[in-house]
Amino acid sequence: MNRNAIGKEGGRPVSFASLALCLLCAFAARDGQAAEAPWRGRMLAMTGDDRRPVEVRDADGEEVLAPFYEFDRKGLALVDVDYSLRLEGGLFYGEATRDYLHEALKNSGNAVTLGVYIHSRTREKAKEGRSCLAAYGDPDKMPLLAVWQDNDALVFTLAADESVEIKLLRMPDTEPFHLAVAVGRDGIAWYRNGKRIGAAAGYEGDIAGWSPGIPFFGNAHKGAHPWRGRLEFFELHNRTLDQDEIQAMYAKAKEEIKDRPGIPSIAFEGELLARSKYPKPWDPGYTYSEVLSIGEYRIVKLISGEYAGEKIRVAEWMYVDRIFLTNSRKAIGSRHALTVERLDRHAHLTTTERADTLELDLDAVVHYARGPIEALPPGQQPKGGKRE
Repeated sequence: MNRNAIGKEGGRPVSFASLALCLLCAFAARDGQAAEAPWRGRMLAMTGDDRRPVEVRDADGEEVLAPFYEFDRKGLALVDVDYSLRLEGGLFYGEATRDYLHEALKNSGNAVTLGVYIHSRTREKAKEGRSCLAAYGDPDKMPLLAVWQDNDALVFTLAADESVEIKLLRMPDTEPFHLAVAVGRDGIAWYRNGKRIGAAAGYEGDIAGWSPGIPFFGNAHKGAHPWRGRLEFFELHNRTLDQDEIQAMYAKAKEEIKDRPGIPSIAFEGELLARSKYPKPWDPGYTYSEVLSIGEYRIVKLISGEYAGEKIRVAEWMYVDRIFLTNSRKAIGSRHALTVERLDRHAHLTTTERADTLELDLDAVVHYARGPIEALPPGQQPKGGKRE
């Protein structure tokens, strides 16, 4: 009898030496797989789902910050329908994602892909020549990775150990579109609405060695690069997606947008007849940083849409992030052009402070002004109730 035999495999004795060798090989294979295949995938995504607006994953691919996480914001930035980001010169940022994304980028193998659905508007003049749509890095410094609008062009930059600048495309005037940029050692490719429209040499820098950063949108470098428009379905991956994957990303976003119920709008020129008194940020015990005030207009001219009444009630922003807007200076009797939608179709505004001190009218339907908002100049900003 073989003294080293401890069992049988297929009727044949198995020795201690053979078993030890098999175990060593198994452990080596397992350890080799772990070393060679760190997790790579979608690190960050804006979902459009009000139950989980932003998805974040760590270096192991596990979802964190769940079940509900949304970006912080500063300045003139508002959450819009379907949890998209409405940017009016302000900033959305994901401070809580800093450690998770930094660790996941260490697994990147020098690859990264971003995708975003862009609804553009007329650009606000940036102090330093460019407007920042979406970026990763430190908001107080020039970003490590960014998409900019430079006049009528979109530009992509990498500004870490090796700098890259690529003109991606000319911006359409108003047509929304999906943009994706896939970066790798073998090449950089960019896509519009799922179709590849350009390519450049690969990135030779060291993404894994980037300093910790966060995603941010709508502004950069101490507020010097404001952008106006709306962004949704932003994604950031720590690998290079191929064309089929980019096409699938675009198709999913397009399908979700297509399935949304439309919100009819009304455009009109009207005379402001009355406006509700609204609480101020400095009022004792008041904690809201933004407020809607409901006013009443007489319709002078109906430009588009359907509306049978002579008067219409409209909720307008008076201040956002405690920054007072030009809306707050509208004089009674002044005329304005507005585009509005029914306020009850904007579920994301359910918890927003609304001031309504108008005469009670049970039949009145309140609408919401969707147009651009603009801050009062610094010298006209009310302070502590000195101006109202």
